[in-house]
Amino acid sequence: MVSDNDHFKTMKYFLILLSMLCFSKAAESQTKTTKPVDERIKSDLILKAKGYNDKIVLRWGINNSIAWPFLQQAGVWIDRAVLDENNKLTDQQWIRVNKTPVKPWSAAEFQKPGVLNMSDKYMMMAAQALYGNMGVSVKSDTDLDSIRLASMVYNNNFTMAMLAADLSPSAATAMGFRYEDPIKVKPKYKYTYRVYPAASHPAFSVDTAYYIYAGYLKDEVYAPRSVQARGKDQAIEIYWPKKDLYNNYTSYNIERSIDGKSFRRLNKLPLAYSKSDTTTKDFVFSDSVANYKKWFYRVNGIDAFGDTSYYCPTVSATAMNQDAPPAGHLTAQTVANGSVILQWSQAEIKGRPLKGFVIRRGRNREVLDEAAHKEILPNGTTTFTDKPGKLEGGVYYQLISIDTAGNYAFSNIPFVFASDSIPPKAPLGLKGIVDRSGKVKVSWNLDYTDNVYAYRIFVSNNPTSTFSPVTADLVRDTTFTDSISFTLLNRKLYYKVVALDGNNNHSNFSEVLELIRPKKNPSPAPVISGFNVTKKAINFTFGFPPDDEIMGVQILRRLSGDTTWKPLAKLGKLATSYSDSTAVAGTNYEYGIQTIDVFQMSSLTSFPLSASARAVDHQSAVSALTAKQDDKKGIRLNWTLTGDKPVFYIVYKDGGKGLVQYKSADAATLFFVDNQTAVAGSKYGVQAVYPDQSKSGIAMVTVQP
Repeated sequence: MVSDNDHFKTMKYFLILLSMLCFSKAAESQTKTTKPVDERIKSDLILKAKGYNDKIVLRWGINNSIAWPFLQQAGVWIDRAVLDENNKLTDQQWIRVNKTPVKPWSAAEFQKPGVLNMSDKYMMMAAQALYGNMGVSVKSDTDLDSIRLASMVYNNNFTMAMLAADLSPSAATAMGFRYEDPIKVKPKYKYTYRVYPAASHPAFSVDTAYYIYAGYLKDEVYAPRSVQARGKDQAIEIYWPKKDLYNNYTSYNIERSIDGKSFRRLNKLPLAYSKSDTTTKDFVFSDSVANYKKWFYRVNGIDAFGDTSYYCPTVSATAMNQDAPPAGHLTAQTVANGSVILQWSQAEIKGRPLKGFVIRRGRNREVLDEAAHKEILPNGTTTFTDKPGKLEGGVYYQLISIDTAGNYAFSNIPFVFASDSIPPKAPLGLKGIVDRSGKVKVSWNLDYTDNVYAYRIFVSNNPTSTFSPVTADLVRDTTFTDSISFTLLNRKLYYKVVALDGNNNHSNFSEVLELIRPKKNPSPAPVISGFNVTKKAINFTFGFPPDDEIMGVQILRRLSGDTTWKPLAKLGKLATSYSDSTAVAGTNYEYGIQTIDVFQMSSLTSFPLSASARAVDHQSAVSALTAKQDDKKGIRLNWTLTGDKPVFYIVYKDGGKGLVQYKSADAATLFFVDNQTAVAGSKYGVQAVYPDQSKSGIAMVTVQP
């Protein structure tokens, strides 16, 4: 134990560095704006109140450990305002409740005889948090490793202090987190409190906490709500929801009983749970117990004022093995009167009692949806006689073994039938596919109306030659997977399916299913056979080798110099030409072509075609150009426009050395006046310029006298 003067010695440099950081940020912020910015470390006080007949107890805490030393030195003021049954203030202002700030006890108060003893662990925790030596020595403000360690130890002490205050009223009082306001509590009144620091600090900003307590709640004691229990394997989980309004306790106690009357507490210390953990929705306590024995549980809570709640309603559960029991082995045999005798054997595991058996049946192995009996057959039963009717179609049976925990296991599925010589119908709806790895998947429809027990699969490379069995085993499903070789030259292969009933009667062959082996290598590249460029598009024709598996053509395009093709269009398998009207005039392109087959495999790309889109032809845009001499104004040119509107005109003039650019004319006009003198026989020209910077031909004219 140390003195009050030594209380902040270990944390001194830690707090100095925080303050320096705070003020440096404030200074930096004020250089960027004319309005001062509050860069103090912000904290909140958290307040609760609980009423009794002759007092109201206040409990508070702080949500930021950094500001706790400041709060210890400053203490808090407590103000009260009372509202009567009409919600009117009994006084016109807040009333100060405490004459001096509420602060933690001094070290001397903790050292008084009888205050601290080993049995009161929470007071010991409070004294340690306030005045204990943390075991970390900080030599200077540059000793960052020690400062970090001191910060971690300090935060751990703060957490333990908050826990001690929650669990012990005396510890909360000693740490300055509890105050009892001696006031007669009236049921129809409301009592409002505010708690705030009794001093200010340049590095910390601690907000005021408010709480309104309704008088009718005084002396109320609740119990944890919605507590439940569930059995696991050698354990029982007791759980209750976190978000329930009434489960707002700081800690809990769990008690267990074998008879539901005499209970024993399972936890030595109160159980504190994290409410901030969002990974689970419940508080959960797991109790290790033996399987197949019923246990009773009850839970109570301890609130922030140290009061213990009532117990919740008693709950119970039984731990049970969660694994399935051993599966039984079932045999079935028909007898003369149309009955079926079912017999089975069942292994048992010590400590895993079986409850009994259920037998189910069905006309289809995949649909066992009929119960052979109404009640569960008790454990120890090994035989059962069933009369299903219509045995000619055959019946499947299965035994379900169920243990006392509700776990179950399924047996084998025997098949029984009455003798007949009528074969089943041939399978219908054959379909299949071959992937590029050589795996074949064949499927067909299930006939629910026939007595089909299994199938045989046949294959051939020629639909008119003999079909051979793919496997000697019977196929019990309506799907079959085969694998093929790619070394054979023929691309097609053929499948047939035969159905068998329980009397081994074979159906006729199904219809032949034709499948195509995928190509291992892509098809040859198409060939671009010709092209031409017009003012509207780049056009080209192409061809490719005959191939029945080609499903379409893909046109590719890229800018000259690029290495990556981009899809431009997809055409049908009969296409032999394409016209690209999206090409931009003056841009150089490359075109490629691929074919796509039924397996979505693309061929090699054709040898690229290089082409450039032609600009729009404006050769004859300016026409009917005339030039006349005007004695007053000079030479006047007039013309007409055909086609697209230009952005301006260029006027040319022959000054004796041929036509050269002279001046420009606005696009909105169809004339130009040259104020310079000119002689008869002089020449002029006019040319239109368009938005894409293309130009028309030059219209020329000779000046007329």
